Amino acid sequence: KNDSISLKEGIENIEKIWWLGDVRARILEMRNNRLSSRSNLLCIRLMNELQEKWDKLFTFTVIRNPWDRFISSWLYINRSYKKEHSLLELIEITEEKRKKKEYDDYIGWHISGQLENLSDNSGNFVIDKIIKFENLQIDFDELLISIGEKPVILPHRHKAKREYYAKYYNEETKKRVYQLYKDDIDFFGFKFEE
Repeated sequence: KNDSISLKEGIENIEKIWWLGDVRARILEMRNNRLSSRSNLLCIRLMNELQEKWDKLFTFTVIRNPWDRFISSWLYINRSYKKEHSLLELIEITEEKRKKKEYDDYIGWHISGQLENLSDNSGNFVIDKIIKFENLQIDFDELLISIGEKPVILPHRHKAKREYYAKYYNEETKKRVYQLYKDDIDFFGFKFEE
């Protein structure tokens, strides 16, 4: 839920940037084969597939404010899977699944932490550049300039029609999502903005 479709369209004509295929398909393939329930398996698997090339690549990813990301995932899960989870119900389901490290159903893709997806088995951060979803165009322009490319306007695909994320939370749900994604929030410096 970090605007990968817009990024993919924005970079398709830039030869210096290589899209690592359909990341969702790779994760589903890995999880369906039960290779691991660890959400950072994607990064580890890609590092293994690319071996010595990985260290020569300049890698980047897009991260998103966990409170905003959780609302986006909650609405997506309810709409796409015809569920009627309340926000509190999805928080409770997420707490249970994360405790058990269960990421292999319709909720799994949406509940893993971002930091754990960007680390190897030893917990080492393995990405060169972080782009914040909240600053997507500006951060992406800076990235392109840093590799000698001209900025491109990213299209905005699948824009949700919803209110600002903070309006969905009360004090309890806000604190519980913080506890779920404390590592992401603290490491990347996210704030709950009213």
